[in-house]
This record gives sequence, C-alpha cells and structure tokens, in this order.
Amino acid sequence: MRLYLDDERLRRAAEAAGHPHNDDPNGERQEGISRMDATIGEGRRSSTAREYLGPALHRPNLMIRTQALITRILFEGHRAVGVEYARHGQLERVRATREVLLCAGSYNSPQILMRSGIGPADELRAFDIPVVLDAPGVGQNLSEHSNFINFYALKEPIGLTRWLRMDRAALGGTRWFAFHDGVFASNGAAANIFLRTRAELDRPDI
Repeated sequence: MRLYLDDERLRRAAEAAGHPHNDDPNGERQEGISRMDATIGEGRRSSTAREYLGPALHRPNLMIRTQALITRILFEGHRAVGVEYARHGQLERVRATREVLLCAGSYNSPQILMRSGIGPADELRAFDIPVVLDAPGVGQNLSEHSNFINFYALKEPIGLTRWLRMDRAALGGTRWFAFHDGVFASNGAAANIFLRTRAELDRPDI
C-alpha cells in the first residue's frame, strides 16, 4: 500500500519537464529535484532537544535554564565572557569558563548581537547601546521565505490529502500510535526542487 506520493514519481515528472535530478541540494550545485531532507527517527521528529539534549540530560557539565530569555552577551573588551538573561521577572547573569556559543536562529541571533553592542554602529548608538564592534552586516540581508500552496488532481490515489479525511486520519493516527510508521510518520513531503525563473540567472531563485 502506497501511503503518500513517492519521490520517484516526482523525479520522473520533473525530468520529463526538463529539470535535472540532484542527489545533494546542499552540495556545490543546488538546482534540480531531490528527495526531501527530513530528520525523523522511529516515526518522530528528531529535534535538537530529542537527539542532543535528551541523551545528555544527566551529564554533570550540562545545566538547562527554562523560561529564560537572553537579553545580551557580556563582554570584557572584545571578549565574550558570559550572558545576561531574564527569568521570572529577574535579570540573571552567568559567566562562561571557556567560550560563549550563540545559536538563536536567523532572527534572534542578530537581535542578541545588536543588543550586546555588535552591529551597525549608527543603529546601536540610536538606541543608546554601547558599541563593542561596528559590524554593518549584522541584521542585514534577511529575506522572506514566500510559500505558495498548489493543489493538483492526481490520476491515482497516492497523494497525502486523501489521508486527511476523518476516517483515514483516524486510521493513520492509530497506526502511528501503535507502530510509529505510516503516513503520519513523515513530514508529508516527498521531494523538493530548486529552479531558476530565468535562464540567465546564475543560481536558483525559487
């Protein structure tokens, strides 16, 4: 029983339309159709918390602070020495013994850097933030990830949408709870494709 649209059919359709197949869209060449990357283990999303923090929870050198919001990185000169964070309405500080790693995503990382004094100097001064490092690129070049949903009628009942009917969704959900497999153990996407909207472009733009 085929549970959802498979990447092989999508690949053949894309190649028939003149688009190349790409084994690794994260490699030197992005253009073409490829299997959809997903981090799924035993039917569950393999999140950072599940795959990295979970197994390390009992390590003596790991301490996790929940309900904490980083406000800024603390510096001595140009050296990061710790962080300041808000928790339960109070500001707290923790000092690093070796290094500070900032991993807050494409929005929050530049925000934290700028609140800490790293960013375009004129913008920092406008908010009375002492400049640690004039770095004009921080917070720049963010682009929107536009998403257009397209629906197509399939010749065969192989798409994901058919599993969203109440009785089939109940069956798929029951199967996932029992065996952690089936249609709801996937991210619902079989493939992705990177294309150029104009032939003269040197790289894909959609």
